[in-house]
Order: sequence, then structure tokens, then C-alpha cells
Amino acid sequence: MAVVAPPPSLRAHASTRRSRVVAFDAQSGVQTFRDAWSMAGDIVLSRTVAFIAANVIATLAWRGISGALEGATPKPARKSSAATRDELGAAASTRAREVPLQQWLKLIPCVLIDLGGDASYALPFVGDIGDVTWAPTSALLLKQLFGSNAIAGVDFVKEILPFTDIIPVATIAWTLETFAPDSAAAKALGIKPPVE
Repeated sequence: MAVVAPPPSLRAHASTRRSRVVAFDAQSGVQTFRDAWSMAGDIVLSRTVAFIAANVIATLAWRGISGALEGATPKPARKSSAATRDELGAAASTRAREVPLQQWLKLIPCVLIDLGGDASYALPFVGDIGDVTWAPTSALLLKQLFGSNAIAGVDFVKEILPFTDIIPVATIAWTLETFAPDSAAAKALGIKPPVE
């Protein structure tokens, strides 16, 4: 049987078609690669913006809490900055020494709960799915630790909302319970003084 070559016009069409397919495959692969990098860049950018926004929110919250604490503590007379610094350092270390060991041990699960919430930043897509399961878990843990539905609710909302995972609700609650249980913020959140 003789092999008959296709006419030249058909051969040109076939090679053009094949090169288009090859070019399409190569272009498709490159395009897919570009899309993946573009998407990864968008994720990194959005997470960076979220991280910065969360830090700003946490700083503002801390200033609000510290402002509430400042109103509850007597202000020392104005002295030189070195003397004031020494007195404040001594007062802080005295206050820290007054905290019972059980309360310091309570800080460990608080920090671990906050780190568990921050884990969603490690894996972009898995972390978002993980937030859905972590939110009720962390809220339940905080309810058990502090006995406050308000703290549990704040933590649940923080875990569900995007870009708020960085706020350390458990550690802030521990700080309020330990150092300012009589403050307005602690009372509003239903935090009671630690049992000694």
C-alpha cells in the first residue's frame, strides 16, 4: 500500500493547527502559572492589610483599656522621669508578684487560644475553613475559663469575621481579670475577680 502525502495546502493547515494547539497548551500553562502567582500575591496583600488593620484595632483597643485602667488608679505626683519610672517599675513588679500562681497558669491556655486563632494566617485557604470550626471551640474554651458569655461572644465574632484573628481576646480578658477586675470594661464584659 502506498503512502500518499496530503496536498501542500492541507499540510500547511495541519502544521498550523498543530502549532496553535502546542502554542495554546504552552500559553495555557503559562497563563495558569501567572494566575496562581497573581492569586497568591492578592492573598498575601490582603493578609498583610488585614494584619496591619488588626494591629491598629488592637492598639486602639489597648489604649481604650489602658485609659479605663488609668482612670481607676491614683496618679502619682509629678516627679522627675527617672524617679517616676523607678516607682512605676516597682509598683508593676509588686503587682505582678501579688498575682497567684494559678492565675499565671491560666495565662498559658489564654495565649494558646489566641495563637490557635492566629493559625489561620499560616495557611490561607485552610485557615479560613479552620476559622469556622475554631470559632465555637475558642468561644467555649473562653466561656469555661472566664465564665463570661460576653467574652465568649466577642471571641466567636472575632474568629468568624475576616481580618480580626490577630486580636488577642483571651489574653486581654486575662489582663482585665488579673489587673483590673473592677474596671468598667471588665464589668461590661462580665469578668469577675479571680478566685484566690
